[in-house]
Order: sequence, then structure tokens, then C-alpha cells
Amino acid sequence: RLQNAVPSVDEGKGVGPDWKHSEEKLRKKRTRSTEALMLREQKLAEKAAAKLAKTKERELKRAAQLERRQQKLEEQERRRRERLLRKEIREKLLQQKRERREEEKRKRLARELQSMCKKRKLDNYLILDEVPSHRYGVIAYLVVEQSEAATQCVLYAQLADSSFASLPEEMYFVQIVSFVRRKLNESSSSQSRL
Repeated sequence: RLQNAVPSVDEGKGVGPDWKHSEEKLRKKRTRSTEALMLREQKLAEKAAAKLAKTKERELKRAAQLERRQQKLEEQERRRRERLLRKEIREKLLQQKRERREEEKRKRLARELQSMCKKRKLDNYLILDEVPSHRYGVIAYLVVEQSEAATQCVLYAQLADSSFASLPEEMYFVQIVSFVRRKLNESSSSQSRL
């Protein structure tokens, strides 16, 4: 019976159908497991590649962001330097303008003082104005003192009834001359009326 159930090779009939089927099954199973293993490895490789690509993309984005930030900082620094330079130049120009105006003002004042030919002069003193105040009995003189060092305006005041109390000695003569001229002018005008 055993011989009939499993035919022998000697009879020339080969391996029985049951064996063939099981062998083929085993081969298919092996190929399926190999394919599954290859598929799993392929998926793992794809995941690793995707992860690597994402990491590279993140690194590239970070590098680009850092570069943009660096460029922005450099641009801000450049603008700040330009602003400071413009501010310094503007301040320098304003200072030069101010100095030029002050120089022109000094020159103009000197020209105006020299052109006051109708005013009375004595050495370094020039009487610009004479303000008698009968109300308080005070006479004030605005005097320009011109010296080599500086030109300055001084306001001298004195009581009308005191004798040159607060004016410098050089001003005595000016006041007397002014008084004499005024009297002469008054007398000449009264004579012309007659």
C-alpha cells in the first residue's frame, strides 16, 4: 500500500502531485516573503530618503533665513552709518552757516558804525543815542566802545543835575560839545526867525 500511495522514482513516473504542489507552495511562499521583505526595505529606504530630503530642505530654509537676516542687519548698519554721516555733514554745514552769518553780522555792524557820519565821535567812543528823560531827571547815553580787542555797546546813565557822575572822562567833552552845539543851534534858529 505504501508503495502504491507514493510512487517510486524507479517506475519513471517522477515526484507525486502532492509533493509538487507543496514544493510550489513553498517556493511561492518564499518569493512572497522575499518580495514583502524587499517591499519593506524599499519603504524604509523611501522613508529615510524623505526624512533626509525634509532635513536638507529645513537646513536650506534655515540657511536662507540666516542669510536674509544677516543681509537685513548689514542693510540696517549701512543705513545707520549713512544717517550718522548725513547728520554730521548737516551739523557741520549748519555750524559753517552760523559762523558765516555771525561774521557777516559783525562786518555789517562795523560798516554801519563807520557809516554813521552824522554821529559825534571822540577817540574810541561813538554816541549812538542820547535819551533825556525829564520825568526821572536822567540822561542816558548808548555808547559804542571800539577797541582793538572788541566792539561793545554800553549804556551810560546819569542824573541830569549831577556833573558827569557816571560817564568816563572822555565823555565829558562829548557831552559839553553836544550841549554847546545844541545851544548854538537853538540860538541860530532863533536868530533866523527874527
